[in-house]
Amino acid sequence: MKYYFTFLLCWICLIQCTSDKKIIGTWIDPNNLVDADIIRFYDDYFVYVSPWKNKEYDEHKCYYSIRKDSIYMSLPYEYKEVFKYVKNKDSLVFINSAKNSHFCFERYQDNNIMEFFNRKYGQHINLPKIKLEPYGKQYSNPNVFFIDYKNGSAKLFYNNEEQSIDTSLHLNLSLPSDRDLWWEINNICFFDMSTPYNIVRQIKRELAKVSLFSIKYISIDDKNNLYEMTYRIPSLENSTTSKKENRFSFEVYENKLLYNGSNISEVQLMEKLANNMKSFSESICEFYVDDNVSYGYYICLLNAIKQVYYTIRNEYAAKKYGIADYRSVELDENVEADILKQTPMKIIELWHKR
Repeated sequence: MKYYFTFLLCWICLIQCTSDKKIIGTWIDPNNLVDADIIRFYDDYFVYVSPWKNKEYDEHKCYYSIRKDSIYMSLPYEYKEVFKYVKNKDSLVFINSAKNSHFCFERYQDNNIMEFFNRKYGQHINLPKIKLEPYGKQYSNPNVFFIDYKNGSAKLFYNNEEQSIDTSLHLNLSLPSDRDLWWEINNICFFDMSTPYNIVRQIKRELAKVSLFSIKYISIDDKNNLYEMTYRIPSLENSTTSKKENRFSFEVYENKLLYNGSNISEVQLMEKLANNMKSFSESICEFYVDDNVSYGYYICLLNAIKQVYYTIRNEYAAKKYGIADYRSVELDENVEADILKQTPMKIIELWHKR
């Protein structure tokens, strides 16, 4: 037994003696801003880090050792890999000549992926400061949009490349060759809160043209945590029910809300929406957003609409199942289906004023 502990002690000393202190710290793959690999090196192991909340995935702790210019990694699931590595200032490259592959990283000292983008691209995007839905996981097949808007001028970055913005905006969207995979595509939007809504509408129209109807709006809280709101883009045909009594319609302008042609406060509008939904379980909430509305106000209003739905669902869940907040607990599939069925979230954004 003493030989075993002697061997273990020697192995630990070998790791500590051969580990390169220069690689200790956090590193990011700079070429993929949402599916980015972020790794944090300690003395003898490294962990993957969430690009959303800068928290470590402790379950994927990986041990490593360095000998001369090679790094020996013990990856999850007993998979081992050996790389040559090159460290130059704040860049780190791992090279596997046998597989003709290499992985590039930059030093990462930011709170979240949004801060990294602003620093790397010299932008100052201010996300809406509102806590939306819980953040998602890392996404596959993402389309990523960043919009900075300052002094009446917008800059659009689509999948890391700057795009021109004008009335004829056309995006060459990155789509998998297999159309069956299109449903997996996540269209993720980091938009400055002052961006005029007409630019947001242009991007959504481009997505709808190729039948990509899901979009994720990103916001931030006071602790630099990122949140998202998943929203369904309407089809370009704007098909809705013809039954007037089942349609709750209003118009959104930068300084006012119109319901039945009259000004109304946001609080009053949400009260009327709630009453309408309780009277008609299949009620559709539809609205038109003026071009000059700021993206930040649009997101706040959209979040308020969703909160009305959640409140009514919680009232039903509390009355029938004794559940105060149906989203905070793990529900039986049948129970969850029943709650959602009682108040289906039918929110339709109109492309044009009726």
